Amino acid sequence: MAAERAAEERKSYLRLSALIGNLIVLYFVDPENGHYTEFRSSKGYGELGIAKQGTDFSKLRTKIA
Repeated sequence: MAAERAAEERKSYLRLSALIGNLIVLYFVDPENGHYTEFRSSKGYGELGIAKQGTDFSKLRTKIA
């Protein structure tokens, strides 16, 4: 079951990477616990030193707003 889920997530990532084009940054956020992971960012955004993963997306939002 875990292998199936990993395969589905990989497909989702590949589809998103084909669609995101000129986005500055894209985060996946778990609404139940606020954990976030950066999926992709532009070069300039990546150089800002903002954490690519964390446990409180609401704090990150205030930091980048």
